Amino acid sequence: MCRATMDDIMDTLKELLAKPPLGESSPATTFAVSCEVRSCSSLSKKDLIDKVAAMVQPKHKVQLYLPDTMIVVQVLKSACGVSVVPNAARYCKSQKSSFNLLQHAATLMQTAATELASATTATQAADTPSQADETSKEEDARGQGGV
Repeated sequence: MCRATMDDIMDTLKELLAKPPLGESSPATTFAVSCEVRSCSSLSKKDLIDKVAAMVQPKHKVQLYLPDTMIVVQVLKSACGVSVVPNAARYCKSQKSSFNLLQHAATLMQTAATELASATTATQAADTPSQADETSKEEDARGQGGV
């Protein structure tokens, strides 16, 4: 998060773009820029996209449909959120590079719920004694009582 000024956004992006997957030491990849500007007349979506794309290392190529990495810039009034999302194609709606954060969050929640249900089932199965264990315990009890 940063303030919605061009200088602050570029400073924030400079830090993010120095790291993988778009950093200097990263292998060549494809990217796209997703930009939304709402209720902020001091910034232009086109200017933001142009400046962001110019900051990316030249070895990385622009690919508007299903890119490997998505640079997401979202401005709302005086605040700005900036992210570099690796493996972005799996979070995009259809063939277009439209990043859907709500869909991504829902997918993560569904995965977490499935994993929790699996873990709970496995724990319950481990805690429930098997028929062989019950028979063995009964035989041990009979053997100790008869001695």
